[in-house]
Amino acid sequence: MPERRLNLPVRPAADPVGGRSLLAVVQRGVARLALLAVLAVALVQLGKLALDQPALALAVAGMVVVAVLAATDPLAVALLALLGVWVIARTGAGGIDLSGSDALLVLGSVVAFPLVPWANPALRRVLGAVVAFQALLFLTVLASPTPASLFEWGHRLFLTGGSVVVGAALGGRGRTRGALGAFVLVSSVMGALTAGLWAAAGFAPTAAVLGFHKNFIGSMMLVSLVVSHLAPASTGLSRSQLAVAKSLCVAGLLASQSRGAIVALLVALVVATLGSRDVRRRSAPLFVMLVPLALFAFFSIRSQIEQSANTHSSITERARYRDQGLDAWRDSPILGQGMRFFEQGEHSLASDPHNVVVSSLSETGVVGLAALLGLLAVTARVLWRVRTGLALAALAVVVARFTHGLFDIYWVAGTQALPWMIVGMAVADAGATEEGRAAGRPSLAGAHR
Repeated sequence: MPERRLNLPVRPAADPVGGRSLLAVVQRGVARLALLAVLAVALVQLGKLALDQPALALAVAGMVVVAVLAATDPLAVALLALLGVWVIARTGAGGIDLSGSDALLVLGSVVAFPLVPWANPALRRVLGAVVAFQALLFLTVLASPTPASLFEWGHRLFLTGGSVVVGAALGGRGRTRGALGAFVLVSSVMGALTAGLWAAAGFAPTAAVLGFHKNFIGSMMLVSLVVSHLAPASTGLSRSQLAVAKSLCVAGLLASQSRGAIVALLVALVVATLGSRDVRRRSAPLFVMLVPLALFAFFSIRSQIEQSANTHSSITERARYRDQGLDAWRDSPILGQGMRFFEQGEHSLASDPHNVVVSSLSETGVVGLAALLGLLAVTARVLWRVRTGLALAALAVVVARFTHGLFDIYWVAGTQALPWMIVGMAVADAGATEEGRAAGRPSLAGAHR
């Protein structure tokens, strides 16, 4: 009988140190020492800089942290970009005003770009719609070639396409639950703080809470409520945790007194109930909780309308902005006056018209408004076809954001990026689930549904 030989691996004789040659060990040690030396020098320089320019030192330290994350775990940068929607601090250089959330979004988009599941057809359709939208907007830039309009064109590219890229990288790599769970937890904490401070102030109305504008707080509470209610499994939180989070976010929404966010939330939930019988069955308790908010919004708006003839209020200001925006649009109805034209001081309008339709018409004309509606329509159609809880939540937040934009500024850092990140997660998450099923293996994304 022939002898059976076992093909056992043989360690090379010239590999004396744990499977690595001595030269490789030395090279790795030298590289580590060099890295430690660079970090030591950087820390010393940051310490000196902090004495004279603490804000700049903090920014540089943040850049170092992001660079380390990008080198070790690129998806951590994408997660940071999602949670960074809460970073509203702004910095300006050379006349360019940039928020912290914008900066994190740009970094997250660049790092996440190679990790996007480009084979996903639903994702390609959404990004194709973004490209068409930006191409039409660029026509308005050519018609009004100012630095402000060019910068805003790039800003909107990242707010839409960049956000989708960040969300798609997270969803396609099985990070949906961690990302959305963290966001819901942060939002619930902020909701509790907002409600607590509102109660401590005697329930007096305020325009800002903890440095955040009330409409910003309202938008964040809205998104957290929609996601935790329509796609609870995508948060990775238990039922009891979700119940507490939703209660705190409802309290935060009430404390913010953002009437636009309240109306937008109701519209989003109505849209969601049309798309799912299960959502209709589960939404009755939430609708009961929202009744006081709806009554507050209705009576508050009616009271301001009745008093607007003789007093100065947000209603009269919005009406003035709307009329001035429409006057500017009539002077250039096709391509508008250019994005951020009101910053040039050549028109009576000195601010965004606080209405997404009027703003689109005045800035980018009929072309820009049609481009925006086309982008939203294509995205809604894609999400409707995906038919998952997270896709329904993404559709609801996109609808809610547009509804809120009818009463407030639409293109805002953070609150505008967040819905598109959820869109990216929804289409990539569903694509990963289908791919896993086709291959006959368990999918991480499938657990998010």
